[in-house]
Amino acid sequence: MNRTRALTALALAGLVAAANSGLVGVGSAAQGEPDPAPPAAPAGLHKVDKDLKATCAFATPASVSLHATATLPAMVPSGQPAIITDFAVRLVLPQGVLNGESVEGSMALDVIAVNKDDKKPVTVTLKVPATPVPAEGELTLTASGEIPEFAKSEPGQVQFTVGAPTLTLGADAVPCTLDADQDAALGGVVVLAPAKKTPAPSSESTKDPAGEVGTMDAPDPNEFTLQPQLLEGWSTVKKLGAKTTIGPAFMVNATVKIADDGTLIARGNVFFPPSRVTFLAYGFMPTSATLEMLPVDYQDSRNIFIEAFTDGITGHSHVDLMARMSDAKVNGVPLDVGPDCVTATPISLDVTGPYDAFVGGTLQTDPANEDPKYQGFTLPPFKNCGATENLSPLLTGLSSGPGNQALVNIQSFLPCDQEPDPTTCPPPPN
Repeated sequence: MNRTRALTALALAGLVAAANSGLVGVGSAAQGEPDPAPPAAPAGLHKVDKDLKATCAFATPASVSLHATATLPAMVPSGQPAIITDFAVRLVLPQGVLNGESVEGSMALDVIAVNKDDKKPVTVTLKVPATPVPAEGELTLTASGEIPEFAKSEPGQVQFTVGAPTLTLGADAVPCTLDADQDAALGGVVVLAPAKKTPAPSSESTKDPAGEVGTMDAPDPNEFTLQPQLLEGWSTVKKLGAKTTIGPAFMVNATVKIADDGTLIARGNVFFPPSRVTFLAYGFMPTSATLEMLPVDYQDSRNIFIEAFTDGITGHSHVDLMARMSDAKVNGVPLDVGPDCVTATPISLDVTGPYDAFVGGTLQTDPANEDPKYQGFTLPPFKNCGATENLSPLLTGLSSGPGNQALVNIQSFLPCDQEPDPTTCPPPPN
């Protein structure tokens, strides 16, 4: 195998291994970074920000920096729109791009809500107030304005991304293009599932469609609704000697049930919007791809069902999941991995640790655990990778194998009576 092909294969292996490295989400972190601290419970509203680079088509094309900020709700009830407030964009232009004593005008850009496979763009026009042009140095413009309400979304996680701006600072509009291989995600909001209306117990006889006589079922007194839970953590990939961060992600539609033996069973769905991951293979080759964490039946669903058992002190969980990679680039050159580059078999992951279903905890693998199933997890072989050549054996040989480790922190949102702003909490079930 020649050097270029080997580097490309290793870079791809790192991306797919990162996608397969845990319960939730994908990210990138240099080996040796400290493990992430347990996440703080989010409040009703939270600030988000994003730094991006773009190229704008001035008379002489110029590279500019953008810094977008906004305030998002942590969650919204089903059927209500997610509202973004305090939206502003700071734009830094190099010296000499604009002339004159001052400039003013407007900036237009798209803010896109991604909910599962649905994308809803909203075009936002921000005002750029009169700003003096410095005789030397960079010119910083700050634009702000209101974002219209987004259409109502289905239950799950809604991810907001920002698009490239168009500047109107005089008679002409100047379009800009976001530089490649950037994660333009601004932040996310959890849309809660609608409250279920449970019929009151009744002793009246009823008939089912088959004609059988019966009675209406009473609600289960041992099952309770949970607030959405935030999940974050890290994982190692043994063959690559790499560590990746995982998350954040959210478990929604969550319930906890008390079993007959007193065990608490927490259940819910984890939603994973596609994530863009970028890292340096061998420390110098920029590599990126879009990664998705998927359920085993990913052809029909995007919801990963999670179930955790606990006695109130120690918990354990098992999950089977798939991972898919697309839109890969190595050193800026697109590499067609095909439409269905996935693990050949599901990833089987078992984790355990201190865990309370109502509060959260930390579940992980541990090589020192007495039970072999908690000592690590195996990355399976890969299949269907490569549109023009079969890359699956290379990815399998470079990254698949046992002995990989994972840790995930789980934390419930604050109960509504403890929220700093209770008005942002969902209404109680009817």
